Amino acid sequence: MKKKVAPLIAIIIVAIVAGVVLFQKPVPVTPPSKPETPTTLTIPETPKPEIPETPPSKPEVPPKIETPIKVSIKDLLQEYKNNPVAANEKYKERIIITMGEVIYIEDKEKGADVWISYPDPYSVARIPYGPAIVCSFNDKKEVIPIKKGEIIAVTGKNKGKGETLVLYFEDCYLRKAEEVKEFKAEFDKETGNLKIQNFGYDLIEKLKSPKGELLNIASVEYFETSATIEKLPNRITGFRDPRPGEYSVIIMERIKLDDKKYDEKLLYEEKFSIGGPEKTKMEIEIQGYWTYEKEYKIKRINITFTNPEKFPIIVQEPAKIEVYKDNKELCSSGLFIFVKPSLKILLPGEEASFVEDPIGSAEPVTTDTKGGEYQLTLKIHIFDEIKELKVTLKVPPLKT
Repeated sequence: MKKKVAPLIAIIIVAIVAGVVLFQKPVPVTPPSKPETPTTLTIPETPKPEIPETPPSKPEVPPKIETPIKVSIKDLLQEYKNNPVAANEKYKERIIITMGEVIYIEDKEKGADVWISYPDPYSVARIPYGPAIVCSFNDKKEVIPIKKGEIIAVTGKNKGKGETLVLYFEDCYLRKAEEVKEFKAEFDKETGNLKIQNFGYDLIEKLKSPKGELLNIASVEYFETSATIEKLPNRITGFRDPRPGEYSVIIMERIKLDDKKYDEKLLYEEKFSIGGPEKTKMEIEIQGYWTYEKEYKIKRINITFTNPEKFPIIVQEPAKIEVYKDNKELCSSGLFIFVKPSLKILLPGEEASFVEDPIGSAEPVTTDTKGGEYQLTLKIHIFDEIKELKVTLKVPPLKT
């Protein structure tokens, strides 16, 4: 029995071992790994503290520097008088440069007030009701050298108008007059107009004759910003003996030395020429009439001067006109010895006419009642010279 059981047990054991082998999962075979590369020792980084992101800031813009407004005190006060609302829109809270005459100085606990204005002959009570600007100075030392009646230049912030015709400036300080004064002049030789732009100058306009004589013609004061003198060459008739030639328009600065003395400084000079009658286009019209004796005589002579040039021309009323036919004097016209001939300045394109009547009895041009054309010679006395002209006179037939 034992012999039969032993082989059976061996078979069972073999079967069990085989079943275990068949049902066991295969172990994956891994290929041989590459030799390990030695690793570098790294020190872990310390985390940086998180900083909240801020948008990039815009580049800083430098503060805008306000450009002061330069205006004459006369114009400024006039604008406030005309319309204070409009003037405030234009000038209030603005830095202003102006010039004025010191009319009052007031000491304050802090600083000082200087009242400035412009000469106004129509203002009876200028303080504190007249037109003025009260300039408030923070530094009294600036005010110490100022004198009443002096012309000063000042910069300040305009705070507007009070109940009266007074403006108030704060944070004022003095300026050197030479730094703020402005002057410009333009003279048009064709129109004869002189245009002036002025700030802070006391000006005198003059004319200079070819002989060197000076004639005062106009002035522009400290407080007048602009001026136009039209047809300036017309003023040369104010000279004692004006003649064609080279003239000059001169602008001088009037500088006050003291209450009685003034000095003058040349600012501008422009030369211009005045032509004579020979530069004009001259037209002669002779009017005549038939007498009862059937004689045709000269009644009137009309002379018209026209300026065709681009510069002024001076013409004079003829002192005398002589009319000849075949070298025989027919008549003459002229002024009395004590009468000064009138002068006229012709700008480009202008004309002037003079009417002359014969003096005394005139000789007849013709007694032929059929009329016709007759050649006459005119001798015209102008500026101590004699201009000789040939003219043709058409005589109409006598109506019967």
